[in-house]
Amino acid sequence: MTGKGVESLSGKQLQCLELVGEGYTSAEIEGMLGISANTVNTHISLAVQKLGAPNRMHAARMLREHRLAACDSGPPENITSQIFRLSPALPLAPDREPQRASAGDDAGTEVFLAPDPPPAPPTSRSEIDDLIPALKTVALIVAIAAAFVFVLANYPSIIGGARDIYNAMPPTTITAH
Repeated sequence: MTGKGVESLSGKQLQCLELVGEGYTSAEIEGMLGISANTVNTHISLAVQKLGAPNRMHAARMLREHRLAACDSGPPENITSQIFRLSPALPLAPDREPQRASAGDDAGTEVFLAPDPPPAPPTSRSEIDDLIPALKTVALIVAIAAAFVFVLANYPSIIGGARDIYNAMPPTTITAH
């Protein structure tokens, strides 16, 4: 992969692709970034196309590998801080004062704490939605048991009915040609 592909991605494309790499769905990204799921999918599709990746997860992996290769001077930057850094509406830690590091080689340098992660997207599922698959399974088991009981209860009449039909048929003879 060339670095040119990664540099051609827009800020929103990078954000969406990073969140895909963290395992978020388009609907969850929609809630985090405040854009529609269709827009999320468009950003991801364009990023995949620009990177020449076969799918969205591969493109996210390519982006992560590019970032890891680019920062050989130390550990990779926290993904969450990258996301907030890329968003023009959310500057990194706007309401927090820089804190001075107190020990080690970093003494005297300013450190900004990353803002709290965005809230989880609202879910419209209720507890009843979780019960529906279990209720469907119970209903299927009850229906199968009822059919089994019906067949067993009517077994003599079913066999008798089949015998009556067989006996009512005219006899056939087999002739050799």
